[in-house]
Amino acid sequence: DAIKHIMQEQKIRPEEIEEIVLKGDPNLLMPIRMHKEVKNFADTQFTNSYICAVAVYCGDRPGPDWQLPGTFNRPEIKALMCKVKIEAHPQAAELLATRIKAGQSTAFWNSGVEITARGQRFMVEVDDPKGSLANPMTDAELAEKFRNNASYSLLSSSRVEEIIAMVNKLEQLEDITALTRLLTVR
Repeated sequence: DAIKHIMQEQKIRPEEIEEIVLKGDPNLLMPIRMHKEVKNFADTQFTNSYICAVAVYCGDRPGPDWQLPGTFNRPEIKALMCKVKIEAHPQAAELLATRIKAGQSTAFWNSGVEITARGQRFMVEVDDPKGSLANPMTDAELAEKFRNNASYSLLSSSRVEEIIAMVNKLEQLEDITALTRLLTVR
């Protein structure tokens, strides 16, 4: 969210980026998340520098293509990964303590992103990313995300629309078999 915001707001071109600093959950500093080489589908989900780099190039439309070899092997994404630094959010302990005292989830959503480009530093803080409880996706956004994800499957676009319509009326559905049939490709 923060990278997309900075890129759009400041009209930064990827090749102008000198550095990206992500400040977030201290768990981001775990070795499994800190390596700089993406070899497979799992690496695309857990490699911080890759997630930041691909957000720069593809952040306006996240989707399954982020996890394809044709994306993670792009030279410009690999080059940008080398410019990404990950740090613990400077207020991590305080923010987590506040959530615990308030009886809230200990999921750490706060993150800050600093992008240095054109000799300037641009910063954005995100407390609740899109999709979190405090910042939920709308039904229209969820439907669009499903359409995009399903476009990588064998489901026809008409079937995708049937699935969306059925999910929107899930509470009235008497037999879930009708939905599972739509999700099955023969």
